[in-house]
Amino acid sequence: MGDEWRAAAVWKLVLGTLCLSHLLKSVAGANYIVGQRFVTGGLWTNDPGPNINNLTLFQQYESWAKSVNISVGDTLIFNYDDAHTVVLVPRPEMFDSCDYTTYQDVTSPTPPTTYTIKDVEPLYFICSIDKHCVDGQKVAITNILPAGSPVPSMVAPPSPSVSNQGESLQSGCRYRWCSTLDAGARLLRRDCGYTGSEIAAGHILVIDGG
Repeated sequence: MGDEWRAAAVWKLVLGTLCLSHLLKSVAGANYIVGQRFVTGGLWTNDPGPNINNLTLFQQYESWAKSVNISVGDTLIFNYDDAHTVVLVPRPEMFDSCDYTTYQDVTSPTPPTTYTIKDVEPLYFICSIDKHCVDGQKVAITNILPAGSPVPSMVAPPSPSVSNQGESLQSGCRYRWCSTLDAGARLLRRDCGYTGSEIAAGHILVIDGG
């Protein structure tokens, strides 16, 4: 009984800390390293590095953009160690064709370059050096959430059910993001009528990736 009580207390502390972190993020904004976990070294670069999952450099940046939930007030960090720029082009067709005849240069005097999201309008970043954009050094941020938006939720697939420490979590239940963990893992709270004590006792699910 003592071990169960201590386990429940630990879960309460962990969940409380993570959810507090999420609340602080919604107030102060989060930092996102462009390309992290998808581009070699998490760099803003025209070098595709090792061919990961047969993805081109542009596809690596595109996969990163799809993996994050960016809101107004969040900050993008462009890390680079060579001569690169960070410029915004106004239209998607200019982004697609690497046309930077009209652009806004947001490159910092010294790296890294940081850019704080100001509104929900799509952003199209490219590097304007030589053929770097053609090489794939570009990223579009198109699904920007308003500041203070509710945390996105997801619905579990219809089958099969999954298990967490011996407990079967039924399909069709709604899960709610509590916080993002390291290495891309996410902590999900099951929204199927559990009480706080049941959640603290371990009725949670941790999954990897997107």
